[in-house]
This record gives sequence, C-alpha cells and structure tokens, in this order.
Amino acid sequence: MIYLKKVALLLSFTMLLFCFTGCQSQQSSLKRERPKPKAVSVGFASAIEETSQGVNVLYLGIGLDKDDKITYISINQNEFKGDSTNILSVKEQGNSYGLSYESYKGDWRTQMEAFEIYAVGKAMTIDELLKTELDENGIPAENSDLFAACEIDLSLAMEALEKVKNNMYKGDIYSPAISQYVTRTADGFELSIMLNTKDQNERIKYVEIEQYDITGSGAVRKNEEALDVLETRILGLTNYEAAHIETYDAGDGINNSLPMKNSFLGDISINLNFLKEMYKKI
Repeated sequence: MIYLKKVALLLSFTMLLFCFTGCQSQQSSLKRERPKPKAVSVGFASAIEETSQGVNVLYLGIGLDKDDKITYISINQNEFKGDSTNILSVKEQGNSYGLSYESYKGDWRTQMEAFEIYAVGKAMTIDELLKTELDENGIPAENSDLFAACEIDLSLAMEALEKVKNNMYKGDIYSPAISQYVTRTADGFELSIMLNTKDQNERIKYVEIEQYDITGSGAVRKNEEALDVLETRILGLTNYEAAHIETYDAGDGINNSLPMKNSFLGDISINLNFLKEMYKKI
C-alpha cells in the first residue's frame, strides 16, 4: 500500500512538472518579438517633367540601414494629360496603364518594382544605384542585369534619387509608405504626395508632404509653410487618427474640410481632405 502511494505521488509530481514546463514553453512562444526597424534613415523626393503633352510627377521614398545600404525604396508616378488624365497613379492603374500590352516584361508597376527589388537585393547605396548604366533614352543598358526585368525610362527616378541624398531623416523607422491623392480643380489638378513612417508603437514618427497645382504643362508647388506645420502637428497620431481628423465645411463652396478652429490644427487654413484620403490608402 505504501509503495502504491509513493507511485501515485511520483506520477502526480511528474504531471505537475509537465504542465508547468509546458505552460512556460507556451507562454514563451506567445511572447511578441520586438520588431526590427525597416531603416535608420529615410528620405522623400520628387522629380517633375513638363512636356507639351502635360506634366509627369515621379516621387519616391527610400530607407537606409546603418551602413547607408538601401533597405526600402518605393517609386510611383502621376501623369497629367489634360482631359485624358487618369487621377490614379501609374502603379494604381496597373495593367490598365497600357504598357503591359507593349512589353513582355510587364506593366510600368511590374518593371518599376523590379528596379526597386534590384536596389534592395544588391544592398546598394544611393550613390551606387545612381551609377546604374542607362542608354540615351533613360532605359537600363541591354548588357545589364537590370535590363532583364526593366526597360522603362528611369531618368526621373535618377533625378529624384539625386535630390533625396540631401533630404534624409535619421531615426529608427518602421513601416515606411508613400501615398498620393489627386483632385480636379477649375484650372487643372491638385496633386498631393506623401512619405509616412511609423515608430514601433504604430504611431507617426516622420512624415513629408508635397502639394502641386498642375495646370496645362506646368506644375507649381503650393502650401509649403502650412504643410510644414501640419507635418509636425500630426506626429504621434496613428494612421487611423490622421485619416479621421475632424473638419468642417465653411459653406463657401471652396473650403469644405477645414480643421476645427478649437483643435490642434485650428490655425491651419487649408482643406485636409487630401490628407485624410492619403492616410486611408495606407
């Protein structure tokens, strides 16, 4: 009888030990690992091409590691061609942009993404990427690795890369993303473009916004001072909060999304619909 009691106690202890170690293992496996930053510095730049047919605006966001190697790059473009303008960006248009019917290498989005993968995959610096050999039309040289997947004009992308070298923000960056929004105006279009980044708590850490009035074959930058203030004020918000900033309609047919006067943006007198729409996209 005493022997049986000892066996029972031993079995009970073993089961308790198994449960304890199992629970510990389960708890440790459920611990969330601290995410690693995507970059330790980021930058945003645009390049504009004004032609007799209209205006092309290319813009990019880029992130670098501690050794200045590219860990993130995203490039997009909007094309303004008068009444035939598509207010979606070229990447948003995808196959409908038309290039896919002319090239077996895919549409503009596919080929630009190949360029982005090329830059990150080869762990290049910005200067190294700028040395990419292009022909007289801005297309990657036929004897290059890049030409196998990309034969679109990269001239504007290289111009934006040259600009971004002197426009870098340093700090651990998570989830960088670029966004754009276009509205029609009485004379043409308004283009808003943005690089947004977050910290490890999913709050806006750094943001850069540009706005342009597009009329005919010209592009004019606008609202620079107000946007500088706006960029600073929205730091610390989540993307959702930025997309749902409370605004009001002044009733004049123009100012239909002004910041509430008693809010943290009350002294900024520009419509914020563009901001809310860009944050909804990302």
